[in-house]
Amino acid sequence: MNAPVPDSPAAVCMVVYRALATIERTWVDPWLTYMNRLSKEAQGLFVNGVRAPKYSRRDYVVQHRSSKTGAWLTTTCSVLTNKG
Repeated sequence: MNAPVPDSPAAVCMVVYRALATIERTWVDPWLTYMNRLSKEAQGLFVNGVRAPKYSRRDYVVQHRSSKTGAWLTTTCSVLTNKG
């Protein structure tokens, strides 16, 4: 899997919002791997989407447990805590 990362900030936003709208439990790990290639701002956009109170797929991401999830959270903790 070698999906391209868009150059345009608008296209990156569309990719993030598309992922938020369509993510399934079976591809949380591949999405997190891809998302590591995006900017911290784009990752923050995803985090804010997942944190939204009425986000229907929150459990897919929040309750997903794997080494990739832990690694992503560890490297992205500055986005989650607004530090960095």
